[in-house]
Amino acid sequence: MARQRRSLETQINSLDEQIDKLQEKLNSLVQQKKELLGKKREEELRELYDFMTTNNMSVQDMYNLIGQEEHTA
Repeated sequence: MARQRRSLETQINSLDEQIDKLQEKLNSLVQQKKELLGKKREEELRELYDFMTTNNMSVQDMYNLIGQEEHTA
């Protein structure tokens, strides 16, 4: 019986190690995704700002363009 208990503990420990490694990988992937989403947001904001400056538009002009009521910040 002691032999099986040790074997079960070994299996449990092995699974715990695998879970820890996968959790670290998952955390890393989540962080990479956050960074990419941040870069995408910056690019889109830069593109929008370039459009606005090229067309001499204000933020309110943009709200009017998309048909929303006056926006107050």
